[in-house]
Amino acid sequence: MNNVLVIFSAFAPQNNCASIPNTKLTKYLLRGNLKVTLVTSAITSDMEIDESLLPNEMQNVRCIRVNRSKWFEKTIFSLRNRITKSGTKQKMKAAKKPLQAWIVSQIKAVYFWIADYDWFYNATRQIREELSGEHFDVVYSSYPDVCTHKLGEYIRKKGIADIWVADFRDPICYELFNKYSYRRNDITQHRIVRKADMVTVVSEGAIEKFFYPDVDREKIHYIPNGFDPEDFSYERGQINNAENNALHFFYAGTLYQGRRDFSVLFQALHELIQENQILPDDVVIEYAGRESETFLQMADDHNMKDRCRDFGYITHQRVIELMGSTDCTLVCSHNSEVDRGVVTGKVFELLSAEKTIVAIITGSLPNSELGQIIKECNAGIVYEQANGTEEYTQFKLKLFSLVKQKKMMGRIRSNIDRDMRDKYAYQNIAKQLEELFETT
Repeated sequence: MNNVLVIFSAFAPQNNCASIPNTKLTKYLLRGNLKVTLVTSAITSDMEIDESLLPNEMQNVRCIRVNRSKWFEKTIFSLRNRITKSGTKQKMKAAKKPLQAWIVSQIKAVYFWIADYDWFYNATRQIREELSGEHFDVVYSSYPDVCTHKLGEYIRKKGIADIWVADFRDPICYELFNKYSYRRNDITQHRIVRKADMVTVVSEGAIEKFFYPDVDREKIHYIPNGFDPEDFSYERGQINNAENNALHFFYAGTLYQGRRDFSVLFQALHELIQENQILPDDVVIEYAGRESETFLQMADDHNMKDRCRDFGYITHQRVIELMGSTDCTLVCSHNSEVDRGVVTGKVFELLSAEKTIVAIITGSLPNSELGQIIKECNAGIVYEQANGTEEYTQFKLKLFSLVKQKKMMGRIRSNIDRDMRDKYAYQNIAKQLEELFETT
């Protein structure tokens, strides 16, 4: 079994948190024994583009890029752009008001429903035209974007592929504002899980979210996100920022209008300064991404804005370079009943960088899977809000220890367990997926 059709809504050179894992996984699938055909979205003017993300392996890959309909571009997409032109601060204020949040959620739901069907319709038309007479052993579709699974089901139903494997980067029943939305999304998710031949999820905790009484539990498999060791060409763990002896923290990515909240980091550092445990010049917090205003506001709320450095939006390669020159990388997640089992893919890239990870996990549930991964790899320190005041006290002490270590040694030593870390390398993840295709 070696002829595979993969369906991703996002792929390089598009630069976002969805496209990078998809691209890296495909890169290593191509290095295996598989012949891969790719179906993904066409490049449009509203996308952030980074050509360096495209691996050399893609040169010989047949790629079908699905365009939006002209009517969708001129009407629905144009209207969506006008509606969403308000800034991050305004969106955050609106999200705090239940009625406004509900209205926004319904508008978004309608938009994505229309966008899904537009993409699906165009994809089926292009499939019929470009893959006429073709046959595949496996079609592998990946969520987010339900349209990819709709297309996977279509291809399986039409006999274009023998087996349909449905992959979920996130549950469909994720951020919800009301019971109706939950029920609607649960029905969609249930249908996909029931009809697919195999289902893959990115965390062990997420398996329970996809188990239904009429679904064989054996068809649900854990295939995590990973990292590409080739992204880090320097001798990992050896490069440090030469700018004085300040402890450098670095975060790159989205904040989801403040849902990823670093306030506890700023609070702890500010208290250490106020207590004369450390000096203001002992720390620098760096940010790269589209939500600078949100990040800097978090810092300003705790009088730490002057210790921040904002890079704005930068390329993925520049992000890698900054990871190499920092002391501590930052990651943030949320762990509650709704979010349980959701593990940000960013953590695996941070593991590869071999810098001390500082993880902040908000939410009401303890023992997050993200925290467990960092601890099992001995990769850094973890703060979990659900563990209470003692957890915060220990977090402050660990930050203080990191600052002192940097001042005394000029660097932060990484003690990461590479054997545990390397199971998340994409070459190993791709092998797991290839083996799953074979078992089906």
